[in-house]
Amino acid sequence: MVSFVCEACQETLKKPKLEQHTYRCQYAQFSCIDCSTTFQGTDYRAHTSCISEAEKYQGALYKGPKKNGTPAKNGKQAKKQAAAPSSTPVAKNIAVAPPAESLIAQIQKADAAAASTTTATTTTTSTTSITKRQLDTDDTTADSSSKKAKKEKKDKKKDKKEIKAEDAVSTATTTTTAAAAAAATAESVQSPLQAAVKPAVAKVLKKSPTLTIAELRQKTVKRLAKSHAGVKAEELGRAFDAALSVSVGSGGAYTLSL
Repeated sequence: MVSFVCEACQETLKKPKLEQHTYRCQYAQFSCIDCSTTFQGTDYRAHTSCISEAEKYQGALYKGPKKNGTPAKNGKQAKKQAAAPSSTPVAKNIAVAPPAESLIAQIQKADAAAASTTTATTTTTSTTSITKRQLDTDDTTADSSSKKAKKEKKDKKKDKKEIKAEDAVSTATTTTTAAAAAAATAESVQSPLQAAVKPAVAKVLKKSPTLTIAELRQKTVKRLAKSHAGVKAEELGRAFDAALSVSVGSGGAYTLSL
């Protein structure tokens, strides 16, 4: 009976079990073990007989069972014999030795082989040298490009630092100018008030020649408040403090000045 193998799971089955195997093997496809023919779908059903094992492995040398005492010939042998004429003599397998080379020919061959090897070695060495020089040139070019890129990067950083420093100086100058302008404005605003401190102090001291600084400040602010009704007492006190200065003399005496 013909046997088959499943190409999906490699299970060997007899023909009666193939139908049942297709239900549990989703991708089942069967090949005949004897003739190695693969069948699509249910084509295996028509494959009822196959070549024998002897015919499979012997191929053209296979001879069938004897008929009337003479071994049967397979199809290939019959065709070969029919095509070959009966009068053709059988060739004999006789080994013929090649002619021996002379000693001079052998020496010439050896010299040619040596010269060929030397030429190949020289060519290889030259190619290697050129490749090495090319690699050295490429490395030098790469190093030069890398150094140039680093220098450009360093110069850019330096330029940025210089720009930042210039911006900082410009900002500081602007700030200083603004502060000076603000101070000048404040001074110009406070100048009339500070100018009124000195006459007020003179009038207070004229009435009370001996006073402490705190008393002098209090009386001066009080007098200024009468002539500057719209100004707060704190601003009048600051004007007095700004106008009054104290210095120490050589003998250790304190001197007040306006």
